[in-house]
Amino acid sequence: AGGAAYGGARAANQKPPTVIEVVAPKPPGVTIPLEPFLANVPDDDGKPRAVKLTIAVELRHEAKEDEFKAFVPRVRDATLSYVRGLTYEQVQGDQGMEAIRKDLLERYHGLGAMGAERVLVTDLITQ
Repeated sequence: AGGAAYGGARAANQKPPTVIEVVAPKPPGVTIPLEPFLANVPDDDGKPRAVKLTIAVELRHEAKEDEFKAFVPRVRDATLSYVRGLTYEQVQGDQGMEAIRKDLLERYHGLGAMGAERVLVTDLITQ
């Protein structure tokens, strides 16, 4: 009887199991591929290195493709200006790519292209 009382009291003091709610990821919105960007960027020695960067812009699920397409010339201009300001070392490695994605998205929002949700690097070639 004592054991049953102890077990019952212990069970009553236990916290209920944690319930984890699984949220399904929302599907991506429309993805707008952009023409490749070609630029020369300097390496550590100041030598120009050719870079070809191809990106696509994923829109928010509820964003309208036509609204974003009006910004494409501005987006291309901002992207090319940004890429020309990079160094060869900045386009190398995962950390560099993540910084580029983040910076470009901020620039697009600054232009008013608020429908942009993610920048995808679809091709990168350096020489």
